Amino acid sequence: IRIAYTPDPGGVLFTTTGSHSFTIPDDILAFSAVAVGGGGGGVSFDGNGGSGGGGGALAYVNQVACTPGEVWTVLVGSGGSRATNVQGDAGGGSYIQDPNGTKVLHAGGGTGGYTLYSFTPSVCPSVCMSVGLSVCLSG
Repeated sequence: IRIAYTPDPGGVLFTTTGSHSFTIPDDILAFSAVAVGGGGGGVSFDGNGGSGGGGGALAYVNQVACTPGEVWTVLVGSGGSRATNVQGDAGGGSYIQDPNGTKVLHAGGGTGGYTLYSFTPSVCPSVCMSVGLSVCLSG
């Protein structure tokens, strides 16, 4: 989790998983931050394949009001554990919480990989769908 504030280059970077306390420095009345949740754990299936875990979400906030001397909580989510023959563990979410316990930023963790996933192509009519970006399939 990266917390930035002015004057530049002001800020702090949290990379160690777990909970941390962050004291708002003198003269800082607002901050911006970006967080990434932990990625999901991958999985192998009897040495015959498997899948990777999902990526953690990215979230950001701009100009969050704060008061010098306040103590905020920063949680850096861990990556999920890999697995064999069962679903991988989900990654942990990352967040920033104000002194009253309200989360002002939350980036969810990725899902764990699946073992029994298969894809069998078949002839089908053209299909267009949109999931964040355009994906067009044709059979």
